[in-house]
Amino acid sequence: MFVPGGVVLGMKRIVEPKVLYFGTPVVIISSCNPDGSTNLGPMSSAWWLDYTAMLGMSGTSQTVRNLTERSDCVLNLVDPAMVAALDRIALLTGCREMSEGKRARGYRYEPDKFAAGGLTRAPADLVDVDAVRESPINLEGRVVAIYKLGGPDSNLCSLEVTVLRVHVREDLLMNDDRYFAGGAPAHESSLARGCQKLDADGMQLHRKAVSATHAGLGHFGVEFQRTFSSNTLRGAHRDSRSS
Repeated sequence: MFVPGGVVLGMKRIVEPKVLYFGTPVVIISSCNPDGSTNLGPMSSAWWLDYTAMLGMSGTSQTVRNLTERSDCVLNLVDPAMVAALDRIALLTGCREMSEGKRARGYRYEPDKFAAGGLTRAPADLVDVDAVRESPINLEGRVVAIYKLGGPDSNLCSLEVTVLRVHVREDLLMNDDRYFAGGAPAHESSLARGCQKLDADGMQLHRKAVSATHAGLGHFGVEFQRTFSSNTLRGAHRDSRSS
């Protein structure tokens, strides 16, 4: 099939994959084991909206069992430097009793995944589990709801997590974390309230996403950075204007 511009598009087929999975950021979830130790559970079905995270997991995992009993958690985001550590804990479980299916896939019981993965414990501020020091971003949170997914034979569930505190590695921040995220009206932004140089409509002024009024301030989510879908989402607001 040809389209204007000479690009050739491949034919498409209707398929019925066993699972719908297209990849999202990898997260290692810290949760509290029954003995009070911290379990680490790697997963890769996560998305965020405002300060809420939604996690998709198997309800038979030790992580979900832990979070059903104790809601405290840390979502440790993974960067490329952590791939080897992630591989070392990928087939480990914090549950002594496991299904034959897991056993056949090579899982084995490991009570200390920090040591097994060569990872370092870091105390959290607001929750009673350890964070992973090597993670560039740690999100402390609590599970507020667990929803069952699929039919009666499904083990899948989604977990709704409220994020309580965000820890970001210094080198990832822009000038002491000064930035504005698109999608929130300036008058509602805690960052904007400290900056009084707005235009007549209360907009922040920028030139190609760099603030025109505050040195070192950047803007995320301005028009030229957005996709069509994010520009047309209900509830999205323009919070800055090119000067």
